[in-house]
Amino acid sequence: MIKSRRVRMAIRFSALLVAVATLWVWQRVTVVKMVHANDQLQARVHTKQELAEKVAAQVSLLRHRARIETIAVQQLGLGPTRPAQRRVIPRVELPVQKVEDNNWQKIHNSVKKLRAIRAQVSP
Repeated sequence: MIKSRRVRMAIRFSALLVAVATLWVWQRVTVVKMVHANDQLQARVHTKQELAEKVAAQVSLLRHRARIETIAVQQLGLGPTRPAQRRVIPRVELPVQKVEDNNWQKIHNSVKKLRAIRAQVSP
């Protein structure tokens, strides 16, 4: 009886030891996989950041005023603006009004206003 008790205790202790060792190995493997995945993601983020910096540099070069003026003159045949010309045409926002069905006079007046605004904007 004492031997069987010791044998059972030894088996239980061995099973517990195997279970703890298995859990420890599983945990180490999981941590190593996570560290590896994290390193790969950090490398991808670094690559994307470098690409974003290159694209931003290209955009700033493409938006440079001298480059745009050169293309406008050489390829499109445009010339510099005269002082009397407007360089930027302001956007005119018209208020939206509800048009009634039988009120043709308001529509006519609105068309007149639009024509007047267009005459002011376009030279």
